[in-house]
Amino acid sequence: MDRLPDEPPTVEPQLEIRPHAVQSADESTSRPRPRGTGKLLSSTRGVGLALLRLEQVEAVEQGRARFSLTSGAGQEWGVTPYYPDWWPQPPPESEQSGDAED
Repeated sequence: MDRLPDEPPTVEPQLEIRPHAVQSADESTSRPRPRGTGKLLSSTRGVGLALLRLEQVEAVEQGRARFSLTSGAGQEWGVTPYYPDWWPQPPPESEQSGDAED
């Protein structure tokens, strides 16, 4: 069984966070555009602050992509984005489509 490390990794700032497309059986599903990379600004105890493209975050949330970064020691780490509590939430889709009719 795999174990999590006793100590979270120490990762230096300014590393690139790269999106990777996940293979899908359904080829009609659009893939995120592979342009640009994210940037890790800082991290402590396994939690970091990074700049990421929202379209790529949405692709990760939908299972169409994944994020990873490679440390200076050559280790590859997965990156899981999340929105803080204070982040504005988009309106429900029913409200968005109703606004377009006005």
